[in-house]
Amino acid sequence: MKIPTELKFLNVQIHLDRLKPPIATQDSNRLAHIAGSAEKCVRSSGTLVSCRRTTRTALDLTFSTDNPVDLWEWLEAFLKHMELGKATIVVCQGDHGWDDYLLLHHFDRTLKLDKL
Repeated sequence: MKIPTELKFLNVQIHLDRLKPPIATQDSNRLAHIAGSAEKCVRSSGTLVSCRRTTRTALDLTFSTDNPVDLWEWLEAFLKHMELGKATIVVCQGDHGWDDYLLLHHFDRTLKLDKL
């Protein structure tokens, strides 16, 4: 895979159906709260573009950023301490979608991950 030269977006997809039901509601609410907090915390690193439930079992967050490394460091630390890491996919991409992305985190630990 060609490494993107200009990464602009950090996309986070949480598969709520991969969590225990009592945790899913709690975590999706907390994540929405944290997404708002993240925007304040990482203002120099990124801006929350959208936070929406794409299906009844998936929650998507998209961040626009000029500094994906800093934003990813913040998010990676959060995922390590939360049950959400077991249900989350994180990609960083440039202008060309699937032709221009890095897979940074996946709930399937057998997949090869990219690094920023």
